[in-house]
Amino acid sequence: MYRNIILEFLANNDQTLHENGCYQMTIVLFPSQTLGCNRLFKEDDDVTIYHIKNPYTFEKTYSMHNLEGTIVELLIEDQNKKKFSYSDFQYEIKDPYYLKDIREQKFLSIEVIPIFTNNDFIACALNYSNKEEMDLHISNKKWSTFIHKLLEEQDKFYSDDVLWKIIENENLYYIVKNINRNKYFMNKQFQDDYQYSKNLISVQDKEYSQLKKHLSMFKKIVDDKIEIYYLAKNLCSDLDNQVDVYLFALINHHHFKEKYAFIFAKDLEDHQPIIEFSKKYFMAIKKVIPDSICKFYQIDKNTVGIVINREIKKKEEVDLRFILKKEYFILVNFPKNLSLETDLEKLSLYLNDVLPTEFNLHHYKEYCHQQNLQKLECDSVFESKSKIMIKADTMKTIGQIINPILPDYYSIANYQIFENAMINMFDTSLKKDFERPIFTILTKSLARRKIYEQLKKIIIKYPETKIILHTAKIFNESVESIYHAMIKIKELGYIIIIDSSIFMSLEYNICLKLADAILIRKNELTNSLISNNPFNQRLFNMYYEYGKVVIFEGIPKECDVELINELTCLIIDKN
Repeated sequence: MYRNIILEFLANNDQTLHENGCYQMTIVLFPSQTLGCNRLFKEDDDVTIYHIKNPYTFEKTYSMHNLEGTIVELLIEDQNKKKFSYSDFQYEIKDPYYLKDIREQKFLSIEVIPIFTNNDFIACALNYSNKEEMDLHISNKKWSTFIHKLLEEQDKFYSDDVLWKIIENENLYYIVKNINRNKYFMNKQFQDDYQYSKNLISVQDKEYSQLKKHLSMFKKIVDDKIEIYYLAKNLCSDLDNQVDVYLFALINHHHFKEKYAFIFAKDLEDHQPIIEFSKKYFMAIKKVIPDSICKFYQIDKNTVGIVINREIKKKEEVDLRFILKKEYFILVNFPKNLSLETDLEKLSLYLNDVLPTEFNLHHYKEYCHQQNLQKLECDSVFESKSKIMIKADTMKTIGQIINPILPDYYSIANYQIFENAMINMFDTSLKKDFERPIFTILTKSLARRKIYEQLKKIIIKYPETKIILHTAKIFNESVESIYHAMIKIKELGYIIIIDSSIFMSLEYNICLKLADAILIRKNELTNSLISNNPFNQRLFNMYYEYGKVVIFEGIPKECDVELINELTCLIIDKN
């Protein structure tokens, strides 16, 4: 900032300024011939004026023509240092900042100093003194260095302004750490894409563990007091065709929430740059589906995942395969082939590992199950519970849902609000009495010791308590953490109900072993569960094969009667 440069100059020359009674100064920077970003935003004849009355500094810019009739004009004529006393001004002459009669200023003497660099007249300084005589001992070199710092600061100001506009509008992430205070600031682009509740995070915050994982992807610059982490969100671009290729870690943040298609595309010959490979698919998709929106994510050096904002019809798939007849790709439509809750990162890794000829739901389910079996010991045994089936008019007899989940599954701030309310509700339930309470709990919260201790007390007071488990997709929880959390609360004696955030994700399929029931929420019954959706039909058939209980929080559509075996609600209870 120019003020700091001016104050530094005043401090370095404080003795001679003080001895000469110099209380006010005006610096005039003439149009510079040097190249810099600042010249791009100024007229060719613009002059910059700094008016200094310590500790205040002021700046203005105007045309060179405005110097006519000012004291600076006298200096321009012969470029020699000049000294004046107040009595020398017998006629009106203007000062260069206010452009008013200089005699309106309070001074006894004035010194006007030309400033040169390589014999070029670049600026001048107008020094006001409250003494009759003044003779500043400041060399031209010091003045020249001072002026160049001001010019550099001007250039930096405009360059930074351009840079900030790029950062704000382009896909660039950055995080700044204050080393001494152990705090992190993130830019809005990163905060929004990764759903952080605030842009300033300390190591004590709940979101720090998530931030720590993300930092491993970033490039890093270390300074004395700060660490700067930065990363381009789009790894590469084709400006002509508006193709951006994003980080694979962002693939679940595509923001297509209703229906969409996913294409797994691999360059098996490994001979094309990823941007050229992506452009080929972009052109083909745009030709077949002109109104589509595509997002590309680089899975590895020769593989991309493409998310498209609507499902791709059979004829469109045929047309794509004809255009891309020598290319290998797998198409998956959501929610037709898989649930909207599917983790695209895990699905991509499966396809990259197996490279199937086409997507097969049964094979993917088995793959997820085998992957989980390798990570988990699935031999826990719990006491059996009898199952009671009832009709919709008495569905509320499963108990009272004390704390329903918030509808926005993509907001960390909402989850924090929910968790705090959940903890308060646990405390309230121990002080007051509820009739057959059912608590909704975030699986991530089960790792907190305080919550586990509360659950130990609640099960003693309410022996038949049911728990609805919900997992937040934005936290990217592992199947291991959810599975072990479920084991811990099963061991306490709770009846476990899981909602669609878990049961609709095949990656968490192994957790069904521990669940007593699944819950379909009211908002999920707005449309038919079948809706000619083969994925849902296969999914529910699987639950019935497992003997799982299905709880409907609302009344399903009539066309779903066959699917749910003419039952609108199933509940469970202990023997």
